[in-house]
Amino acid sequence: MGYIFMVLALAAGLTKGFCGKKISGIVSTLKGVFYMNTMRMLICILVGFFIVVTDGLSAFAADYETLLITFVSGVSTALFVVSWILCIRKGAYVTVDVFLMLGGALTVGMCKIFFDESILTNQLIGYILLVIASYFMCSYSSSIKGKFSLSSFFLLVACGAFSGLSDFAQKWFTHTLPNGNAAVFNFYTYIFASIVLLICFAISNKVEKEPNDAKTIKVFMVVGIMAICLFAYSYFKTKAAVDVPAALLYPITSGANIVLSALMAAVFFKEKLKLKCITGMAIAIGAIVIMSF
Repeated sequence: MGYIFMVLALAAGLTKGFCGKKISGIVSTLKGVFYMNTMRMLICILVGFFIVVTDGLSAFAADYETLLITFVSGVSTALFVVSWILCIRKGAYVTVDVFLMLGGALTVGMCKIFFDESILTNQLIGYILLVIASYFMCSYSSSIKGKFSLSSFFLLVACGAFSGLSDFAQKWFTHTLPNGNAAVFNFYTYIFASIVLLICFAISNKVEKEPNDAKTIKVFMVVGIMAICLFAYSYFKTKAAVDVPAALLYPITSGANIVLSALMAAVFFKEKLKLKCITGMAIAIGAIVIMSF
């Protein structure tokens, strides 16, 4: 079942990414980004509530450890969704996914340190190939979007790190509570994330003089789709983490996402597939095959 959940998570993530890319050209102010993502989290909380409540009100009970894990997950998720929107607005879509894949190394490394999860030889070889693939993808991005500025590079690194920390929280939860409710985990994650984003929005609303450009019907509609896909992505990935080792789950989902994202960007966002991109995709596919043995 773990691999089925991986496929479902990929589908939800790709849909979320498509909507995010579309909306990144509409919302240009920082307060708009915080406002839009706060709305996403509130919708995710609502979705989570209706899923959890089917098990009865007692299902909402959470101990100290669950709250600690979901707090880490919520803070990292909030910082990730904001940095992702800012990154996607500045660079090629595929580039962001490359740094998210590299952020997966943080997840795998932390799982090795804290949970002693094994990393097989073929998995290590596959991940090295994914790093090589990322070089070709970044080179491709530079050819169509120009070289990274220092601020863009650090923003991409931060985005990958926040993504990796968010993924680690999922694995932390499933390792600590293997029979835990994934919907409860995501419910509390989005509560903490919404609190962080509300604080950020309040601060940016005081500082920025520009009007909030996220208050449009079109934005609300797209945000609704993104929220449902975000919840589904996190939910299915958390479910997959129960059965699939971190050294397999996160590199494979990241590698597959890079290939699918490159194809989507070419079809819908006119980011031409050049030789470097195709080479990177081929290496990434080969890495996934090797890691799947």
